[in-house]
Amino acid sequence: MRNPSLMEALEGRTLMSSTTVLIDNFSGDEVNAARWHIPTWQGPTDGTYFGRTQIAVSQNESPPDIVNGAVRLTLNTFNPTGFSFYGTELRSNQLFRIRKGKGMEFEVRARLNAAIPGGVVGGLFLYYVKPNGLHDEVDFELLSNEVVSHANKVSTNVYAEEPLGAGSPVFSPLPKGKLTQFHTYKVRVYPGNRVSFYVDGKVVRTDRTTVPAGPFEVRLNLWAPDAGWSTAYDAGIQPTADASANRRFSMDVDRVRVSMLSAKVTRPASPPAIQITSVPPLGGDGVARGRVTGTRTDVAGVAAYIKVAGGWWTKPAWDAPLTPIAADGAWNTDIVTGGQDADATEIRAYLVPRKFTVPLASGESTLSASLAPLRYATVVR
Repeated sequence: MRNPSLMEALEGRTLMSSTTVLIDNFSGDEVNAARWHIPTWQGPTDGTYFGRTQIAVSQNESPPDIVNGAVRLTLNTFNPTGFSFYGTELRSNQLFRIRKGKGMEFEVRARLNAAIPGGVVGGLFLYYVKPNGLHDEVDFELLSNEVVSHANKVSTNVYAEEPLGAGSPVFSPLPKGKLTQFHTYKVRVYPGNRVSFYVDGKVVRTDRTTVPAGPFEVRLNLWAPDAGWSTAYDAGIQPTADASANRRFSMDVDRVRVSMLSAKVTRPASPPAIQITSVPPLGGDGVARGRVTGTRTDVAGVAAYIKVAGGWWTKPAWDAPLTPIAADGAWNTDIVTGGQDADATEIRAYLVPRKFTVPLASGESTLSASLAPLRYATVVR
């Protein structure tokens, strides 16, 4: 049997706290080079060719443009080689590591731009190649085939220290709208526990079997797969070596945020309770002392009464019927202020809520009925 972990409780028995480690609303005139780069075509893990697409690399390309507050990733059918499409990929400069027992949240707002034919994929994902050559990956993939078919399902996929390949894809309907409209795509990764995918705040998939541990970098790209991925492929678009025949397709991303998650255990609020911890001896002078425990959010103070010769009296005075409670829950009330007070046979203290009018007692044989619902403590001597 699998033991429940701290992370399982994040959205139930605990509150989740988050620390934002990357946020970009793409509000400037150009991509922020301190946060992002495009591939450099260097190193064994810096692949820039996949499907039928050559990704633009920094040796001969500028970062993608900012258009109306969004970074615009493009796919061109023109490539001087005529062999492949020319796509775009943006990668975060940061590498995000998930601490033991914690989680990570990746959120992105994006849309495919109409008009767009079948055969194009917009990738919004976390990615990292391990030293052993295997990789971790968590994807949202926007397939233009879903736009053309009007199905408008979003593809999610996940790899945990696996080779490149099919992974574990699942298609889920959008809660509403189309892939050509902006939606918020979010994933939460809790290593050793689960990975959950959300669209516009609604959970569309949770996987407890394939759960990567990271670390991750963020990648955003637009590309065209080959026939090996039949679900996303469309032979209707083909690369060309003729610049005048170029067709350009695009995806806009107007927000990216990465946060590290931790859990704060929330214990059920304990109801307030009141105690009388000491009173002076019968016939003696002094004060009644006590303590209030539990949650005191709605507590105004303590109302104290003594019973003398069969009658109840407010203490310490009619013009001061409410005793304050100290920050540590302690309270004390002078119960011997004159007359036969030292001979009181019973001392009672009520826990008074806010906006409650404390009833005054001046020798009546019974206390006000309005006190009946309140918690109280009593000492008989």
